[in-house]
Amino acid sequence: MTLVKLIGMLRQRLGREPAVGFVGCGASTLALSEGLHGHRAVIRDRIEPDLKALPEGDYRIISGESYLSGIEEDLLLLSPSVRRDCPELIAAERNGCLLLSDAELFFDGCDCEVYAVSGSDGKSTTSAMAALMLSYGHPEVELLGNGGTPFARHRGGKTVVAELSSFQLSYLTPTCEAALLTTLTPNHLNWHASLSEYISAKLNLFKNSKRKIYSPDTELLGEACKELYADAVYSVKASASELIRCRSEHFIYLEDGYICRDGERLLALSECGRREAHNIHNLMGAIALVADASDTEDIRRAARSFHGLEHRLEHIPVRGIDFINSSIDTTPARMGASLTALDRPLRLILGGLGKGLSIKEYIPLLEKYAERIAFYGDAGKEYADEIGEAGGCADIPCAHFNRLACAFDYAVEGASEGDAVLLSPAATGYGEFKSFKERGEAFISYAEKYRTNKDRKD
Repeated sequence: MTLVKLIGMLRQRLGREPAVGFVGCGASTLALSEGLHGHRAVIRDRIEPDLKALPEGDYRIISGESYLSGIEEDLLLLSPSVRRDCPELIAAERNGCLLLSDAELFFDGCDCEVYAVSGSDGKSTTSAMAALMLSYGHPEVELLGNGGTPFARHRGGKTVVAELSSFQLSYLTPTCEAALLTTLTPNHLNWHASLSEYISAKLNLFKNSKRKIYSPDTELLGEACKELYADAVYSVKASASELIRCRSEHFIYLEDGYICRDGERLLALSECGRREAHNIHNLMGAIALVADASDTEDIRRAARSFHGLEHRLEHIPVRGIDFINSSIDTTPARMGASLTALDRPLRLILGGLGKGLSIKEYIPLLEKYAERIAFYGDAGKEYADEIGEAGGCADIPCAHFNRLACAFDYAVEGASEGDAVLLSPAATGYGEFKSFKERGEAFISYAEKYRTNKDRKD
C-alpha cells in the first residue's frame, strides 16, 4: 500500500484531513516523506533533523528528550529502530493512533514475488547475490530493505529481494515466496530485551513464508530450527551425510572444491569472484534461496561477477599500505570472521557505539592477528576494559580515543609498506556517524588524506 492511498483511506474514515507524523529521520522515513506531496507532517526525533535532507513540504519539528510527548497524530510512521513498547507510543496507539513502518506498508497487499533474507551476519551480501542471480531471468528485480532501496521507493517490479532486520521482524511477519536466515549470533542486545526476544524476532521471518531456508552453521540457528522442516539447508562446515540430519528437502554443501546441491555439482569454488569462507557461505545461501527460480548458468554467472559490497573487507591500497574498510562489522562475531578471513598481521581500529555484546570470546583472535589496536568511542572503551580485565593483548600496543580520526592516526603511526590497517569496529557507527556507511566513507577519506600527507612529506 502507498502512503498516499493510506492517507486517503484515513481521510475518508475520519471525515477530515489526518494528522501525520514521523518518528525518527532515517533513510526509510525520509523515503516515505517523499509520498506526502505537500501534506503537513510532524517529525519527531531525539536529534534535530537536517531540514535540507527532507523533501519539500510543511513540517513541524519536535526534538530533544521529550520528542514523543503530546502525540496527537492519527498516523505515526516509525523508523525500524523505534521500539513500540515505550509508554508514549502505547498511549498513542490506545488513543487511536496508527503505528506503521515502510516495511509494513510494502507488505500490506503486496503482489510481488518476495525473497526475504535476514540473519545476524551476511544478509546484505546474500541478498545482493540473490538479486543478481534473479536479475538475469527476471526483468526489473528490485533489492529493497536494509542494504538496498527503501521499501517506499519500490518501483513496481514483480520480483523483490527484501533484506529485513530483527527490528522490523519484531512487528512484521512478511508473506513471501521464500525466506532465508543466514546466521544467528547474539546481536542488538542493547535494543532487544533479551537474546530469546532477538531469536523470536528473527524466526518471525518464517511464519508466512512458502519456503524456509537456513544454515545450521551457527549453533543458535541450528538449535532454533531443529524441529523445522525446511525447503533447503546449506553449510560450509557440514558434509552431505551430516546435513541429512536436518529435516529438509534440499541440501547444499561443499565437496571436492565444488558447491553441490543434492548430489549435483553446481559451481567450482575456483570460479567464484570472492572465495573467503564467509562469502562462500553467503553465496551458498543465495543459491539456496533462488535455485528454483534461476538456472545453473545464471547462478555461475553471478558467482563469477560478484566481487563484494562496499564497507565489507574493501581494500584501499595507499603507498604500499593495505587499508581495509570493513565498517559493516558491527559485532564482535563479524570482527572475528574478518580477522580469520584476512589471516595476516593487522593494525586494528575497534569501537563506536556498542550493542551490549562481549568481546571476550575473541581475545585469542586479537592476540593472534592484531599487532596494534586503536580503540575509539564508548564501545572501544568497553572493549578495552574487558580485554584488560581478562589480561588479554598485554603485549600489543593499544590506546583509546574519542573519535575515529584519532584512532586512525594511531593505527597508522609507524606503518610501512606491506602493513595492513583494518577498520573492523565490532560496534555500530552511531554517535559519531549516522551509519556504518558514513563511518566507512570517513575511513576511506582518512586513507586518501594519508596518501596526500605522505606525498607532501616526501
